Amino acid sequence: MRWEHPAFGPEEAGREAQDCRQQAWAEAQRQSFMYFGPRYVRDRKGRLYPHYYPDFSERQFAEMRLNDFCMRNKGFALVPVR
Repeated sequence: MRWEHPAFGPEEAGREAQDCRQQAWAEAQRQSFMYFGPRYVRDRKGRLYPHYYPDFSERQFAEMRLNDFCMRNKGFALVPVR
């Protein structure tokens, strides 16, 4: 699969894709540090305790979603590679 836009050639599409990747990375970084409230996690014995650190595991998934949103917002569509 690749992103294509009817009005852009390969070079312009590559620049737009890189711009979206950079914006998605920056926004995912910013969002991963936004929530520092307590989250409760369980230890091995099943006890709950507060966890005050940002959730870094979701950052990559957020970055992918943000990149897809940016590309679709610019008019690109995912098409199969022939």
